[in-house]
Amino acid sequence: MTADLILTNATVYTVDGARPWASSLAIKDGRVLSLEDIERGPNTEVVDLDGAFVMPGLVDVHNHHALAGRAALFELTFGLDAGLDDILAAVRSHAAALGPDEWVVGGAWASTLVSTLSRTSARHALDEAAGGRPVMLSDDSRHNRWVSSRALELAGVTTSTADPAGGEIVRDPSTGEPVGVLLEAAGVAV
Repeated sequence: MTADLILTNATVYTVDGARPWASSLAIKDGRVLSLEDIERGPNTEVVDLDGAFVMPGLVDVHNHHALAGRAALFELTFGLDAGLDDILAAVRSHAAALGPDEWVVGGAWASTLVSTLSRTSARHALDEAAGGRPVMLSDDSRHNRWVSSRALELAGVTTSTADPAGGEIVRDPSTGEPVGVLLEAAGVAV
């Protein structure tokens, strides 16, 4: 088998108890292999690491596997390309299978929808789609929430509720009424 990449003159920690150290390794199709399993071909890149340390790693770019699993199993999910009407249709369909007091939880709506959702009319449309149930939908960053009137009520968020430190309750500019968009720490109450 021909390697895509060969690293030589390295200090390689293999994570293999039988052979914990090596001085080189090969990579083929994204898999790390020992040089015993592979050969150099005309397109193989060879890099001399001049004694540098190498170790296999689990690369995590800030994933939340438990949250993703919970979402896949128990929550309403829709794509980031979903617009307001698509989200309302998904909520309506999901809520139809729930009891009258069960929460609709899910997401993730695109954060580009903040201005669209930051209207009292959007919250009322969410209330109607959910049949009056409490709803909490996260955005794509999982830091912000769009919630229904019932969710605001259960969380005790009213016109007179102060913004928490590190968060903002988005309000209708003419009435001061919460529109249902809760930014950052404001979503903790829900």
